[in-house]
Amino acid sequence: MKRFEVAGGASLNTPFPKGRLQILRAVGEDGTQMDLSDKVSGGHLDWTAPPGAWRLYGIWENSPVQKVKRAAPGGAGSVLDPFSTAAMDFLCGGL
Repeated sequence: MKRFEVAGGASLNTPFPKGRLQILRAVGEDGTQMDLSDKVSGGHLDWTAPPGAWRLYGIWENSPVQKVKRAAPGGAGSVLDPFSTAAMDFLCGGL
């Protein structure tokens, strides 16, 4: 999760973290909220803040940091997330 500050009339020129964007939401000083997820392309936000001060909150999904330890031959790679239903269904073939 990352937070950015943007002034009214300005654009965000900070690079986004690596990973797959889950959501990017702008919250104005008056409580107004906007979903900006669809305005991001290639890691760049195409949005100019309306008047006022804005805080942008973004969440990115990254692959596991931990790699398999002492793997059998051919078993190298990232550790499977055992809390991911989609990953477990894929691994088990929908058993």
